[in-house]
Amino acid sequence: MLIALRRVLKALCLGARGVGVGRPIIYAQTVYGEEGIIKAVAILREEIEIGMKLLGAQKLEDLKPEMLDIMDGLLGSSA
Repeated sequence: MLIALRRVLKALCLGARGVGVGRPIIYAQTVYGEEGIIKAVAILREEIEIGMKLLGAQKLEDLKPEMLDIMDGLLGSSA
């Protein structure tokens, strides 16, 4: 889910109020049902929280476009 994490954090830094993460969720639902969705969302949430901590953001409102250069250095720039 690392690619999804990068895209979610980039979108949030740019001011998005919501982000679609279809494939990981659809895969989790198809293979594991409702429990898979719950687990996938928990994993994605944890990864976003870790990414935010690495960027120095305590809450979503702290994410700013200026953080994109920092994020590319921490997570790689392939997203």
